[in-house]
Amino acid sequence: MEELGLYLQFIKTYMKSKLEYKFSIVVEIFANIINIGGFYVFLTVIFTQVQSIKGWEYYDILFLVSLNWLCNAISGFFFWAPSVRLGEMIRTGTFDTLLVRPIHPLKFYIYRQFQYTFIGRLLIAVFFLIYSLAHLSLNWTFFKAVFFFIVIVSGALIHGALLIIISTTAFWIVSNEDVVNFIASYDGIRTLIDFPLAAFPSFIQVIFTFMLPFAFVNYYPSIYFLNKQESYSLFAPYLQFGSPVVAALLFGVAVLLWNWGLTKYNSAGA
Repeated sequence: MEELGLYLQFIKTYMKSKLEYKFSIVVEIFANIINIGGFYVFLTVIFTQVQSIKGWEYYDILFLVSLNWLCNAISGFFFWAPSVRLGEMIRTGTFDTLLVRPIHPLKFYIYRQFQYTFIGRLLIAVFFLIYSLAHLSLNWTFFKAVFFFIVIVSGALIHGALLIIISTTAFWIVSNEDVVNFIASYDGIRTLIDFPLAAFPSFIQVIFTFMLPFAFVNYYPSIYFLNKQESYSLFAPYLQFGSPVVAALLFGVAVLLWNWGLTKYNSAGA
């Protein structure tokens, strides 16, 4: 609890400095809503031309998309800024300031920034998730409700872990912003999982299951929630309950890789 209080104090201090420019905050959040809202418009246009994609109809995919964006938004609050700015801090030498703090550098690095712009992404994801659920006939049970909460937490951790893993490339190539954006930005390749994995070739399914396991954020859990056990992807329905395990393992790997990268760090002032 003491550590949680410390983190909340970090956020409070950070937001207090940002609130000096209230109009800028509103513009940034609104821009985030527009960016993500454009994708929902694109999705709706697609379904004016087709009835379903590999057996997944409009509200099924709306649920799939919104679950992904919800988890992405939650992780983005905590992990996006540290991941995209690590290379810049290493180049400028400001990363050294993290090494003299009394807490672990990764922990402090996450604590010191809160990416409030993801509020817009969170709001629009929650809205469309509720909207999709209102049109889907889901038979909710106690287990399903609890698992839904677990999936959201697991999905956020998977997004966060992959951001940390991708960001560690900065310890070797320094200018890694293009790598982070290519994989994890709002229009990066991770958005492929906004559509059913079964719609993609086998090698794509393998990549998003084992190499960049974004499919555990929304696709595999959705097989269970939407009763899509007949889905035609390679690994369905065997992995529909795998999200918590993948999240725990992946986050452990992320921390290990970050610590390993830290041992390879050479100060810009050295």
